[in-house]
Amino acid sequence: MKGVGRRCPSAHLREAALIIALCLLYAIVSSLPRDGIDQLARHNAERLIAFENSLGLFQEAAWNQWLVGMGDGIIAAFNWTYILSFMAVIPASALAYYVAARERYFNYRNVVVISLLFALVAHAAFPVAPPRMMAEYGFVDTMKSVGPGWYEVRDAAAYFNAYAAIPSLHFAWSMVFGWLFFMRGGRLLKALGVVYPTITFLAIIVTANHYFVDAAAGAAMMVVSYGIVFNWRVFTLRARMMATSLTGRREAVKSGG
Repeated sequence: MKGVGRRCPSAHLREAALIIALCLLYAIVSSLPRDGIDQLARHNAERLIAFENSLGLFQEAAWNQWLVGMGDGIIAAFNWTYILSFMAVIPASALAYYVAARERYFNYRNVVVISLLFALVAHAAFPVAPPRMMAEYGFVDTMKSVGPGWYEVRDAAAYFNAYAAIPSLHFAWSMVFGWLFFMRGGRLLKALGVVYPTITFLAIIVTANHYFVDAAAGAAMMVVSYGIVFNWRVFTLRARMMATSLTGRREAVKSGG
């Protein structure tokens, strides 16, 4: 695979173009104006909180308050964990697998692409205000209270969907790479495969960026996306085997004739 990549530099450009196109798609869809979305997102958040309350699961505010009580240093550490676990770990891991294990990269890239398309539909159909916007329930936006300052203005960014709480791509994609680390690595990577999504889950909750249901929905979305990719691979493999078998039979008939 590496040799193919070296002989076909255009393949790298096509892959980079695909990634850029997906980022632009997300930005464009996220920036589309919708009348009354603020009220709708808050209403949906209240429905989600009521649902969690009915199951006895609504503990996110307590987790968030625990972090707030730990002091600015610990808050900043979790804020940076929230940022870097998505903006640094995922691109770096994807690039490493693209270079070192191209086939695995494409498989998991397809999972990520399908999950992104699912998420775009879900975010548009069911916008949800994240916990940080629901101060009346006891939540504190730790990014605004401690920083970093350049990130806490995210809700004002035209390309950023402030109401994309469910499903959580942040947690979902950490699961993808956590699973990849665990299945393909040695002891260190296996440990990282468990720690990475676990720490990410903790960070998205205590910083008041997601609800428990968001993470659960993200996990379910990844299972479905992986199932689609896996079954498509099985289907295409069987189709190729069948085509090869038919070709062989035709050649045998010709030779016998």
